[in-house]
Amino acid sequence: MLPLLAAVWASGCVKIETGASPERAAEISEETAGRIRREWAAQVKQATPYQVAGLLVEHFDRVTAVYFHFGRELVEKWREGEQGRGQVIPGSEMREMVDRWTETQQPVLTAYDDNLELAYRELTTSGIFADDFRRILKRLVDEYYGVYSAVFLPMGTLGEYEHRLEQVEYEAEAISQEYRDYLERF
Repeated sequence: MLPLLAAVWASGCVKIETGASPERAAEISEETAGRIRREWAAQVKQATPYQVAGLLVEHFDRVTAVYFHFGRELVEKWREGEQGRGQVIPGSEMREMVDRWTETQQPVLTAYDDNLELAYRELTTSGIFADDFRRILKRLVDEYYGVYSAVFLPMGTLGEYEHRLEQVEYEAEAISQEYRDYLERF
C-alpha cells in the first residue's frame, strides 16, 4: 500500500496504521478526521479574516504537497507494474487501485475538503475582501479540487498521468504564490 496519507496537519504528522485490520484502520481514519476538523475549526474561530486567509493557503500548500507525493509514488508503482507485466496498464485499472488504497483514508480526505470549505465560507462572508481577492480565492479553491482529481482519478496512460501531474503541480504553485502575493499587499 502506498504510504499516502500519513495524514499531515498543522499540529504535526499523524500516521495511519497500515497493518491494522480494515475495521481498525477505518476507525483510526475517522478519529483522525474528527481531530483534524476540530483543530481547524478552533484555529479559524480564533483568527481574524486576514489570518484565516493565511491559514487557508497554508492548508492548500500542505495538503496538495501530500497529494503530489502520493501521485509521484503512484507513478513509480504504475511504472513498476508495467515493467513487471511487460504491458501498458490503463489509467482505469490504476484508478481502481487508488480507490482501494485510499478507501480507509476517505474520512481524512473529506476532512481536508471540509476545512478548506470552512475557511472559504469565512472569507467570502467576512465582507472585508475586495472582488479581486475573492476571484483569486475562488481560483485557489478550484485548483485544490483540480489537484485532487488529477492525483486520485488517473486517466489515460502512465505518461499522460505523469504529464498531467506535473502540469497541475505547476499550476498549484503558481496560484498559491499569486494568492500569497495578494495577501502581502493587503
